[in-house]
Amino acid sequence: GVWDHGRIIYADGRTKTVKSTGRGAAIDVAADVLDEGGQALIFAETRRRAVSLAAKAAEVTKHYLTEEEKKELSEVSRRILTEVEETSLSRALAEAVECGSAFHHAGLASTHRRIVEEAYRSGLIKILTATPTLAAGVNLPARRVVIASLYRYDAEYGGQSLLSVLEYKQMCGRAGRPKFDDIGETILLASPSFTKEELFENYIQAKPEPITSQLSDEGMLRTHLLATIASLPGLCDEDIEEFFSKTLFSLQYRRPTVKIRLSRCLSTLLRDGLVEKVGRRYMATEFGKRISLLYIDPETGVLFKKALQRSKAGRRYEAGLIHIISIAPDMSPKLALRSKDMGEARDYIEEHSEEFLIQPYEEESYWGGSDSFRNVLVLDAWIREASEESILEKYGVEPGDLYRITENAEWLLYSLKEIAKLLQINYLIDEVEELRLRVKYGVRAELLPLTKLEGIGRVRARALYSRGFTDPAKIASAKEEQLAAVPKIGPALAKKIKKQAQSLR
Repeated sequence: GVWDHGRIIYADGRTKTVKSTGRGAAIDVAADVLDEGGQALIFAETRRRAVSLAAKAAEVTKHYLTEEEKKELSEVSRRILTEVEETSLSRALAEAVECGSAFHHAGLASTHRRIVEEAYRSGLIKILTATPTLAAGVNLPARRVVIASLYRYDAEYGGQSLLSVLEYKQMCGRAGRPKFDDIGETILLASPSFTKEELFENYIQAKPEPITSQLSDEGMLRTHLLATIASLPGLCDEDIEEFFSKTLFSLQYRRPTVKIRLSRCLSTLLRDGLVEKVGRRYMATEFGKRISLLYIDPETGVLFKKALQRSKAGRRYEAGLIHIISIAPDMSPKLALRSKDMGEARDYIEEHSEEFLIQPYEEESYWGGSDSFRNVLVLDAWIREASEESILEKYGVEPGDLYRITENAEWLLYSLKEIAKLLQINYLIDEVEELRLRVKYGVRAELLPLTKLEGIGRVRARALYSRGFTDPAKIASAKEEQLAAVPKIGPALAKKIKKQAQSLR
């Protein structure tokens, strides 16, 4: 149905008047099902609005909680604040959860997303607000889905864009999920610029847009073409055309277009030394095979090769290594510099000028330039043990995004190390591996020995180090009471890490 001045108009012509909560139309429509014992899911166009709507919903949902539910939600709230590093975002989430509402978006730590999903699935959370990313793949019990806006934030577009029909249908699919509820409704809210007739015609009664092949993107086509040649050596042009003629890409594009794009990708792979031609047949080079096995974009592999070949023995390249993985096509999400970051970026470049393997902004149009230099600043802060809260406040990077950046960075550093091995640039291998581990754990180099112990992350490692337990050997010889007295450790963990440390001797 659609929302129309205080009432819901359903597709079958029925109408229902909804009482006002004083918290806005989205909350009114969501709260309407709480009286029936149902739960609601509100889709908001941005993360910020999802957080704002959850706070408004909390003022309503707190009146629908039993005393037992209040106790359980208090424990859920406590877990949100203690199971990962506390930030302003986690505090906002914990406050909403204690009142029976919550928000869910990609900026949340994965632990928090899991906690919210569990609490909502168990019926403790009555109204959940989310961005459209939740619409795909998460099975949650919503009796009523409220789509609060026809717009969503599109990172590629760089602003708000209209929902597609497919996205709308995905959101509708969250309502009335089997095994959770036998009733499901989706209510669409929109600005006055859209009539209810337009909403019914363009969304509710419309068919989803056709699926398009990912191979229409030349980067993706190049990656799959290299993988095909690497796994099926000896293919000729006709074999390659025949192979790709069986793809969705070939069905959606004219044969001459497919042939031209394949030819262009082949030329690039040949030029960059990923593929060689022997007579009429194509073979992947050792470099090409390694890139294919690492499953990175060939452009990323070429960038890494170019950077590594510029290195010299006897020098350190920490900033340069962070920079090349940040500008790699495979880095995601990419964070462009904001105006307030420019001064820090200039200072960083000047301070570390001797460490760069590719100078910042060199070949900017090809390698990304300032489009991802905030990643450099964020990763540098992370490996110097800046807290998640400070990274959020200073760089605007939420815990979920920080996790994806560090996870991608670790994978890219592993790939970089493998390429260094192939090129026999052995003097860089240890430095790259050390940096990979520092990115994985978010620590300075001196804490790496402590991170080998299960249950010891960046915060506990620093606490142990500060008390003089600088390596597993010192932990192995310490008394359990001494270890337990270290902040964030306690008796149970002290016993566990002492036993681990003794086994490492």
